[in-house]
Amino acid sequence: MWNEFLSQHPSLPSLWAETWRILHQEAVFPGHPWYTASLSTQSGEGPEARTVVLRMADKEKHFLVCHSDSRAGKVAQIRRQPAVHWLFWDAANSVQLRASGLASLHHGNEQAREAWAQLPALTKGNMSAALPPGTPVGEPETGISAYTRHPEITEAENEAWFRHFVVIETQVLTMDWLWISRNGHRRARIDYRERRPLMQWLVP
Repeated sequence: MWNEFLSQHPSLPSLWAETWRILHQEAVFPGHPWYTASLSTQSGEGPEARTVVLRMADKEKHFLVCHSDSRAGKVAQIRRQPAVHWLFWDAANSVQLRASGLASLHHGNEQAREAWAQLPALTKGNMSAALPPGTPVGEPETGISAYTRHPEITEAENEAWFRHFVVIETQVLTMDWLWISRNGHRRARIDYRERRPLMQWLVP
């Protein structure tokens, strides 16, 4: 895919337009290689990374969005240090995308409520655990016994689980794109901190 694209649209503006198009239109659906990504935050003991689902990408405002349990460690880490890093990998096309930015949390507000309303009951059930994520337990089933997995949930359950739900919205400041190819690697960077985005080709 990228080989064909670069042969037809070799310019930096078209490269970044295509990258955001993929994030916005394709990567938010299961099955796309960028549907899941690694999100890194900073803890007191150093960087921590985990896999998250890309829920939304705003190509105009340069936002990347994922969801979390508000009691998760990454949420507390973002409150202390909002700088985060996303890592996407497309194995089929050998394309890596890295994005650095500042994360903000939407918890209990209108934006969180709108995102919550679009989730299926099964996904909402992931917020139903009585204990926070990462809590030590004696048996593996203890952590999932609180999940209610049925087609309908009560209004009381919906509201109780919503209190554990948070939207993590990252304002992307820089992106680094890398294509690994036998015909020669390609690498590019864009910096949105400038008045006009600074685009550059880089040595791979």
